[in-house]
Amino acid sequence: MLYAVPKSIFSWGYEVYHENTPIAVIDMDWLTEGGSFDYGRSTYYARKAGFLSGSFSLECNGNVIVHAQKTPLIRRFEVQDGSGNYLLSAASPLTRKFILEQNSHVVGQIAPHHPFTRKCAIDLPEFISIPSGLFMFWLVLLLWRRTERASAG
Repeated sequence: MLYAVPKSIFSWGYEVYHENTPIAVIDMDWLTEGGSFDYGRSTYYARKAGFLSGSFSLECNGNVIVHAQKTPLIRRFEVQDGSGNYLLSAASPLTRKFILEQNSHVVGQIAPHHPFTRKCAIDLPEFISIPSGLFMFWLVLLLWRRTERASAG
């Protein structure tokens, strides 16, 4: 299991740890719905296909590794990577917890430690690669940030 901690109180950037070892820092773009992280010796880029698009991808060295399609009007993504197809969706309309399903079975979750913190646990199965899991976490962060911006404005 991984856990993530915001870089600062006002930042949407997160430090991600496995046990007590830092493995990645996820940086969210300020003006666009994009971001990046370094893992191992590679840099990964999370991108949105276009302004009105619901299509997102994770790229490394010019290759798309993971693709996600947002379902309109609800907090859900259909995610495809090398290990299979998944559904990443909000556990309920009023929580920040997200569940990951494969073939209608819950296989993982991404959830805050409690309702009043931004620290969270990323509990995904071992057959999902770390970069794919970090991309799924980035998708969740994106929706959390959208919700915060909508409620602030």
